[in-house]
Amino acid sequence: MRYTGTLAALFVAAILTVPAAPAQPSGEGAVAPQQSSAGKALALSLAVPGLGHRYVRGDWDGWASVFAVVDAGLWAGLLGVELHRGHLVEGYRTLAAQHAGVDPTDKDRTFYVNVATFASSEAFVDAQLRNRTWERVPYVDDPSYRWAWDSEVHFRRFRETRERSESLRRRRTFIITSLVANRLIAGVTALRTARGAGQPDLSLSLDVPPAESAAPLLRIGYSF
Repeated sequence: MRYTGTLAALFVAAILTVPAAPAQPSGEGAVAPQQSSAGKALALSLAVPGLGHRYVRGDWDGWASVFAVVDAGLWAGLLGVELHRGHLVEGYRTLAAQHAGVDPTDKDRTFYVNVATFASSEAFVDAQLRNRTWERVPYVDDPSYRWAWDSEVHFRRFRETRERSESLRRRRTFIITSLVANRLIAGVTALRTARGAGQPDLSLSLDVPPAESAAPLLRIGYSF
């Protein structure tokens, strides 16, 4: 997330510099109005939701503001999730290094899944032998891939911290998906508006997450 400041600056610059569609003259001697570019409206919406509507309609009223506010909220949520998740990941890795003898160098997610599942590398090997998954036994041949928790308390704390970080990882996926969906919906509606088809019927709702999910449900209703 170190590029967040740059993205925010580009967002503001885009809003300030993109012109509205050419005004439609009226009265005696007026020439025919110039139609907004549908392609430009689509491209602007894919870059910054709401910007395509602003280009076509000339203001931030209606769906232009809705799409822009939703996008800004999602980016803020993504930043918050990433910062919190980063603290949790650093915390459980430190906990594993201090209380399980883990060498954190070049360890991937699979390794920490094993550390959260088995109290020691010996318990890991015993489980593989019982399950006859012998091909996994050499996984801990390297001493740097061995571990042993010094207490059940630390083992449980590690599992809980890691599960919280995994929950945030799933939430991050949901937010990224929502960012993409917001752009696609904004692009389609701006495209139709630029072509003179009018605003389609569109509804958005946010439901509470089910018991097995850490993220809320985004329901989208759309009709042409």
